[in-house]
Amino acid sequence: MTDETRREIARRLASELALRTVIPPRRPGQGFQTFGEFKRTMGVAGSGLAWHHIVGQTTSNLQRFGAEAIHNTGNLIRLEHGTGSIHQ
Repeated sequence: MTDETRREIARRLASELALRTVIPPRRPGQGFQTFGEFKRTMGVAGSGLAWHHIVGQTTSNLQRFGAEAIHNTGNLIRLEHGTGSIHQ
């Protein structure tokens, strides 16, 4: 991946995050043990949208912060999904 591609991805992500849809939490900062549990509780992101972790759900992040911090209404947003979007 070139530096130019990285800059374009960062620019697009910043633009999409600025327009993000706020997740209406059932209670502030509601956390879940798994991403699947989050999706079962919160539902689908919507047509043409996908759930996106702000802090990624990597093994190291899960170990560092814990599952309920990673799979949390404060760490998940809706982003456009599909061709031409950041979240593909």
